[in-house]
Amino acid sequence: MKLYCVRHCEANSADVDSLRGLTETGLEDAQKIANHMKQQAVVIPHIIHSGKLRAKQTAEVIFSSVDGDELTESPLLLDDQADINILLEDIVSWQQDTMLVGHMPYMANLVSALVMDIGDNMHLVTYAPGTVVCLKRMSEGRWIIDWVLKPENLR
Repeated sequence: MKLYCVRHCEANSADVDSLRGLTETGLEDAQKIANHMKQQAVVIPHIIHSGKLRAKQTAEVIFSSVDGDELTESPLLLDDQADINILLEDIVSWQQDTMLVGHMPYMANLVSALVMDIGDNMHLVTYAPGTVVCLKRMSEGRWIIDWVLKPENLR
């Protein structure tokens, strides 16, 4: 099983857009990521996002290119201040490849907990907006970083 942990793409500041939707660059970056994943024939059956506009927009753009079956919102699991332990318990039973689209510091904390079992604020990856970290489950509870993609690498 693979788990794709994505930080939403670049968003407007709250003083420009109170809902903090994606900027033009953010939308372009989401499309570049989606195009790259399509070229690589990546299939992700289930994408879950936090419900915040910037995460939802990022998820929708990618969903359209990865032959997904289900796009769902989960604010309780993926809010930027949510408890990663709840998701860590759920992931154990997942069998299909899944993408999570969320926020900082949540995404970096989740990746660090899965790969190294280290606590908050000890990050393995710099999570610029739009970063995708693909984790691969090797055995029960054991994960490795398979690859990392940042929008800046697609320019």
